[in-house]
Amino acid sequence: MQGLLEKVHARVDECFEDHLRNIQEYLRQPSVAITGEGIPETAEMTAQYIKDLGGWARVVPTKTHPLVIGGIKGASDATLLRYDMYDVQPPEPLDEWVSPPWAAEIKGDRIIARGASNNKGPLRAYFNALQAILDVEGELPCSFEFIIEGEEEIGSFALAEYMNDHQADFTHCAGLDGWFAYQPTPTSPPPLELGFKGCLFFELVAGTHEDLHSMVAALVDSPAWRLTWALSSLRGADDRVAVKGFYDHVVPPTLEERTYLPKLASYLDIPKDWAGIPTLRGEGARSREAMLEELFFAPSPINVQGLTAGWQGDWCKTIVPGEAVAKIDIRTVPRQDGQDLLDAIRRHLDERGFPDVKIRNVDITPWSRSTADAPVVQAAAQACRDFGHEPIFVPTDPGTSPSYLFTNNPPLRLPEFYGGLGHGGSIHAPNEYLLVESVRLFEKGTVNYLHHFAERAAAR
Repeated sequence: MQGLLEKVHARVDECFEDHLRNIQEYLRQPSVAITGEGIPETAEMTAQYIKDLGGWARVVPTKTHPLVIGGIKGASDATLLRYDMYDVQPPEPLDEWVSPPWAAEIKGDRIIARGASNNKGPLRAYFNALQAILDVEGELPCSFEFIIEGEEEIGSFALAEYMNDHQADFTHCAGLDGWFAYQPTPTSPPPLELGFKGCLFFELVAGTHEDLHSMVAALVDSPAWRLTWALSSLRGADDRVAVKGFYDHVVPPTLEERTYLPKLASYLDIPKDWAGIPTLRGEGARSREAMLEELFFAPSPINVQGLTAGWQGDWCKTIVPGEAVAKIDIRTVPRQDGQDLLDAIRRHLDERGFPDVKIRNVDITPWSRSTADAPVVQAAAQACRDFGHEPIFVPTDPGTSPSYLFTNNPPLRLPEFYGGLGHGGSIHAPNEYLLVESVRLFEKGTVNYLHHFAERAAAR
């Protein structure tokens, strides 16, 4: 197979300038999810790219932004489901860009544009790689289903509705294809994430009356204090969640998974790198390995993401506020059920004397998790090794993704990974970029990954 791969790599090199122009063309088409700018046009472009590869594709209208659904028949019936996105965040603030965000100019060693790294640049590069394979071999090594959405940046609502109605269309797939340009730096080991934490969001609300003059503060319950005391009851002095049953279904890491933890130590630097926070929660009282185990294998300890009550303007307004609100999120892990946790929190509040504190605006996104021995994961790992990069297996991304729709949504339980070769950065920020040479590496890595997958799937 090596000789064949080298021929396809040579084709990538031969067509590389055209490949860069293809990416620039895609990036020059705005596709802002939150405003809808350019969304219909980008959906049509994306569908056409699949058709140009000899596949079928259609743009599916939804209540919000359209989905692109498609497929390509390859040499093997082994099928990958490629979930991706064509939408991006707004480019503002515009005055901080070194070149216009929709110009997709090459500045030095990088393409600069909104969507260059997340995720239109890698998606178009992926299609480039498929074309290179077709040019050399005449057919792709495996088959594909595509589902590409236009609102990942605003909640994937249309995707969720579509997938819950069309699960049977994808049960023949052998894995969720998460090959992306994901190296944190050009030389760092590529992460291969095996799943995502879920997310339980809700609001806690105290208060039953309108704002009152603070002269009667001695006569009425304060919603702000009721909420403060309720929140305080949720976590103990040991900084663990005090809700009965909160940790009951948490699965500890296996011996193999524990071997991943030392290689993930750089995640402990994120608070300092992102926000200059010098000291980690519990630092000195617990080991670095314990911190990593909680980050990747335990639920987050009831995060208060927003807290409001009463007058927030300048100077003084003498009131007893009528309402106090806390916005809460909990990142859940395998075997936890968001609704069960919410029910446990309700019982806890009632038992602790807070039946008046209401729960509202609930949103539950389930977790997802795969094992490292799945053919699709091992194919990605081997592709990284082919280019001299030993991957790092990340058991669970601490963030949340709609990938549960494909991996933890019976009857769909596809193995998944997210990661691969190539580097970009400044996602959601001005001067988002994808390195030019990372495009070349990503495309060649795609070639190897797909051939390794087809080979492993045939051997099963």
